[in-house]
Amino acid sequence: MKSPRTSARTGAALVIWASVTLLATQTADAQRVDRPRARFGISGVGGGVVGTIHGAVGGLSPSVGLQVNDSFAVYVHGQFLFGQFLPEPAEGLVGFVFSAILFELTVADFLQIGVGPSLDFVLGCDDRLQPVCAGSGPRFGSDARVSFLVGGSDPEHPSNLALSLDVHPTWFGGDAAIALLAGIGYERR
Repeated sequence: MKSPRTSARTGAALVIWASVTLLATQTADAQRVDRPRARFGISGVGGGVVGTIHGAVGGLSPSVGLQVNDSFAVYVHGQFLFGQFLPEPAEGLVGFVFSAILFELTVADFLQIGVGPSLDFVLGCDDRLQPVCAGSGPRFGSDARVSFLVGGSDPEHPSNLALSLDVHPTWFGGDAAIALLAGIGYERR
């Protein structure tokens, strides 16, 4: 059984340790500089396209740009997608290349919400089967993106696992095809 003196010393040591840890954390937060910095990321994405043309797609989504501060970023968000479109899936792969400029807000260091315009290209879409696909682009589009960030404890160079959802309409004259995509990847912001 411990003596009262030993328990008091242990308690005092724990109080001192907790105080030093709290002070060090507050000092590190106070010294952190919220400054512009480069940001980049890469994700694997998959989902579907609905609307004028429809089918399943998957691919890669890189991004590069400027993290203005901890709460705001501007970056180029590319998406390189390939898949099968209906009604004639036997005709081969069809691809999209999306190049959006996103303006993004970060809320509470784990939720990102971005929107912006896009120039889109369609590759391999057969206008004999889907007349709305005539020509490869560029087409006007837009992108709305929500990301949930997981992990990353370095305040100077936050790196996170990113779970994302994108809604990306592309206009074909008066019609639209809307890509609905889910992704998982890496971000450094």
